[in-house]
Amino acid sequence: MKPDIDIILEKGDIKAISQVFDELHPADIAEVIELTDDKHLGLIVDVLSPEALKDVFEFLDEESEIK
Repeated sequence: MKPDIDIILEKGDIKAISQVFDELHPADIAEVIELTDDKHLGLIVDVLSPEALKDVFEFLDEESEIK
């Protein structure tokens, strides 16, 4: 995961998280989800629209889908 995304997630800055994830491809968001700590998953889900979540879900591996 890119260090800047990790830092933004750690700070919990919803506006910054939203801006970063708005610019990422769903496959890249899926990669971040696969690499992030469980404590940050809620933040990621909160900033994504239902349609974006659907698109991201297509790129997640089975283990991540179970989280």
